[in-house]
Amino acid sequence: MINFADFSKHWKWCLAWGVILLGLGIAALSVAAFTTLVSVLFLGFLFAAVGIVMIFNTCKIWWGTWHVFTPNIIMAGLYLVLGVLFIVNPVMASLSITLLLAWIFIFIGALRIFYAVKFKLPRWQWILFNGIVTLALGCLILAEWPASSLFIIGIFVGVDLLLCGWALIMGALLARETPT
Repeated sequence: MINFADFSKHWKWCLAWGVILLGLGIAALSVAAFTTLVSVLFLGFLFAAVGIVMIFNTCKIWWGTWHVFTPNIIMAGLYLVLGVLFIVNPVMASLSITLLLAWIFIFIGALRIFYAVKFKLPRWQWILFNGIVTLALGCLILAEWPASSLFIIGIFVGVDLLLCGWALIMGALLARETPT
């Protein structure tokens, strides 16, 4: 469990990190296309690194146990190939990721709407609203695809950084005002 008194002692650090993340979020939003490419490249390097580690791990541990070795080496190879494809052509990767995101948002939005209407939990209208917004976002991304793939990932990353920074700032200000 987190001790709020410990958090209150270090509120200045949280405030500083919050300001940094807020600034990074603003910067990411202002160059959303660049942020998209950097994010896809980073993801590509992660996939490639995982593939390489899995290849070494599979060869070291499972060599000779072919019924285990074979699926593991195939999976490792797929990670490596996916990572290399993302690195070699980040624009094509952003097209694919954005299309996948659009369909995921549409599916999740439809499920939330169904869930809200079907079960009508207390304050179910918020779940319904969330589903409608998620469904609308998916439809908007899909309607503007492939052009949306150049900036949508960057916008998502920027908004996340912005909101994380804002939350840290608000938490730090609350911690500052709370007696320890």
